[in-house]
Amino acid sequence: MVVCVCSCLHTLYVVCDTPVCVCTNQTSLPQAYNLNMYGSKYQWIIPGWYQGNWWEQANSTNCTTRKLLTAMEGYIAVDFEPLSAKQVKGISGRTPKEYEREYSKELQQKGVEPSKYHGFAYDGIWVIAKTLTRVMDLLQHKERQDMYHNFTVDDREVGKLVLDVMNETNFYGVTVSQWAFPDMRKRASI
Repeated sequence: MVVCVCSCLHTLYVVCDTPVCVCTNQTSLPQAYNLNMYGSKYQWIIPGWYQGNWWEQANSTNCTTRKLLTAMEGYIAVDFEPLSAKQVKGISGRTPKEYEREYSKELQQKGVEPSKYHGFAYDGIWVIAKTLTRVMDLLQHKERQDMYHNFTVDDREVGKLVLDVMNETNFYGVTVSQWAFPDMRKRASI
């Protein structure tokens, strides 16, 4: 199996004698064209979240639109679902469909363009709110225990507490069936 993960065409994987190339940025395809890595012998997988008709801005990649279209012919675009398909009431008391209706109504009233990331922003606000609420509760509890001493807490201690609490955060949101952050400490530093 050979697959090419291309930000600079470093790695190549092949499936059934066909190179499968994963494009991680818009400069990969011009490079692929210049290296003759296109046509029926290659399968390109590119992000589906690029701006519509991005290939028409070929001047910014030093490649003509024709060359880009030639290189990406038959490509597969990969994207994500902005909201969960499961209609389970989440932490907000709404299903993803109910949330989407409210979001669309707000957009119409305000005359604002939608963002495909709105559900992730919404769920992210819930993560922050739940985390900070729990941290505040823990600090208030600690303060009550230390009421005969000067209660202080430094930034490092609060940072560790935020990571610990976020690691325990678990709820149903509008974007995924269940938000959980296992082993967040491994991926973050304080």
